[in-house]
Amino acid sequence: MKNVSRPELPKALKRKRARRIILRLLAFFALSAALFAVLYFWGESLFPFGEKHHTARKVFYTALMLLPFFICRVPFKFIDSSWSGTVVRVDVDQGVSSYLEMGQTEPYWKMRVVLTVEKSNGKLIKRTARSFGEIMRYAHIPTPGKIEYHAEEFSVGDKVHKYYLFEYLFVSNLKKADRKRCIECGSTNGLEDKNCWSCGSALIELNGE
Repeated sequence: MKNVSRPELPKALKRKRARRIILRLLAFFALSAALFAVLYFWGESLFPFGEKHHTARKVFYTALMLLPFFICRVPFKFIDSSWSGTVVRVDVDQGVSSYLEMGQTEPYWKMRVVLTVEKSNGKLIKRTARSFGEIMRYAHIPTPGKIEYHAEEFSVGDKVHKYYLFEYLFVSNLKKADRKRCIECGSTNGLEDKNCWSCGSALIELNGE
């Protein structure tokens, strides 16, 4: 498959990603240092293994010192997981879910627009591009017009980009090229917008690919 060029992140988003990496590193080192201090100064009193179980204590201490790696997901969170691809199929999944409102359970229709994407390496993956719902007491069946509105936002041939440490996909739409999606909160913005109307994050500029 032909490689899909990925639009460059604005400088503001690059700085935000760098801050997230630094904060994760600080959290990792702080947690590691705290655990080491606890074990060094109070380990014997907190975990009295005794002299006969010296090996067991070493294994236990080693396991505890590995906790920051799992909690902070080091080094996996520092591996660039960005990818790009092309939409080959658009589906809508429908289901039923519920949420708690004022002490009562409120059922609602839960729908997702799911994109099947062929990545640049030829691998097919499925990703949720949009999720939405309708409260059942207002809609006995999902509104067809609402489903079509969201499903038609995407089409086969759209270019999809996933950026490292950002949750939402960036889609270069073929049909609706007058929109830009925020990769921070997922909101849809106008083509001329520089910042997201919802969260204020900088928006990626379309490069006419």
